[in-house]
Amino acid sequence: MQQNMNAAPRMQPEYDLATFAPRPERRREELRVVKTPKKKGLLRRLPVSMQTLSLMLMGALMAGLMLSVLFSQTKVTELTGDIQTQQQQLVELQSEYAYLSNEMEMKANITQVEQYAQDQLGLVKLDQSQIIYVSGKAENSVTRTKTGFGRFADELSSGLLSIMSYFTS
Repeated sequence: MQQNMNAAPRMQPEYDLATFAPRPERRREELRVVKTPKKKGLLRRLPVSMQTLSLMLMGALMAGLMLSVLFSQTKVTELTGDIQTQQQQLVELQSEYAYLSNEMEMKANITQVEQYAQDQLGLVKLDQSQIIYVSGKAENSVTRTKTGFGRFADELSSGLLSIMSYFTS
């Protein structure tokens, strides 16, 4: 511990007053100001013919943009008119479809069909006395007469049989 006492005391930075002591001033160099020509936009730097050309180009660009806007507005107006026309036509066709559907439904009605048959075609409804029911039992049968070659073959065979029976008896 004694060694620490004999050694020079160490100063802490908070108590070091040498940092605040006056320092010798450094000599500054004088600044020299040089005037340059003022630049007033891109057009001031271009020659007169280039200025005229650029102004004409800008004007043509603006005119082109305005024409394109006018053209697109004209197209929009034209297409809007076409849409309205098509919508009106759609409404008319839907109305006609509803009318024709109703008409078809009325004509397909059975009472309407019967009325048409009686009035226009002169048909009358059947009376109960006119209706005859036929039962199809097994004992009832229909025979078909032979026609053509079958009948010819039967007659030929019966003729031959009669001739043979004449000679054999």
